Amino acid sequence: MFWVKASSLKKNPEALYDFTTFNTGSFNSPGQRVRASDAFSILGSLHYFQEIHQEEDTTYTRQLGLFTSTQEVNDFARLMPDELYITNLPNGTRIAFNGQIGRYDQAGLWHYNGRALYSTEATQILDSPSQLNTQLQIVSNSLPIWLSMSTESLPIYPSYLSGLNIYPPYVTADITGTTAMGQSPVYGPLSSQSQLVTEQIKFTFYGLNNNAVLDFQTMLLNNSLPEDAAYGVMNMPVPIDDKKVQSEFQIIAQKKTMILQVNYYQSRARNIARQLIEYAGITLTP
Repeated sequence: MFWVKASSLKKNPEALYDFTTFNTGSFNSPGQRVRASDAFSILGSLHYFQEIHQEEDTTYTRQLGLFTSTQEVNDFARLMPDELYITNLPNGTRIAFNGQIGRYDQAGLWHYNGRALYSTEATQILDSPSQLNTQLQIVSNSLPIWLSMSTESLPIYPSYLSGLNIYPPYVTADITGTTAMGQSPVYGPLSSQSQLVTEQIKFTFYGLNNNAVLDFQTMLLNNSLPEDAAYGVMNMPVPIDDKKVQSEFQIIAQKKTMILQVNYYQSRARNIARQLIEYAGITLTP
């Protein structure tokens, strides 16, 4: 997931959103949607706290911001799943707000909290789309295979990156356990590289009945049968009913999962040619 500064993008017509899967919810239904402004200013006080975190693979400063205002920030409520407000703290770091806490009507105050951008996440916030090379694959696993199966009626998202407050039906794909099956990569004459690997993919379904999940299973199996298929299936995937409860309504979500074990080729095509010695001359001195 990358976020790009809105002012650097071409403006999209409002009707463009009518063709997305997000229109299933009341938060952006036709006739009710009010697009958030590109930027806004509001009076309030800002408190922020920071501490250094030292972890196995990184050391970074974690900063927490708390913004208090005497008026509600309505622009936060108008944000679409593909929109985000980012601002700068006085120390120059970027921050986004993801929560509202401690609302007390009689005090007439609104409190919004969020964390400043971690240094390890800085590559995901772009000032211009030109910073992103769309010709190169970012992930190293099989995620592009499963995202290519996404449809308007049944979107597929990466794990942890599903749309905000979207309504079922939808699917997420969580990929774990990437291991090599080939002992070493195979290199081609143009330095292309390919290696056989295996992975486990956990599909999580929301809002699908048994027949719909079985149709998805059939699609996965059928797509692995052609000679030029992108992957092969190594297990017997079956739908599994899962539980996600909400005690306020005494209900459970219509949630199912399916585990798929696959093998496929991780590949890379380089633009440099491997140098091959085809002819050589020798000189002999007795």
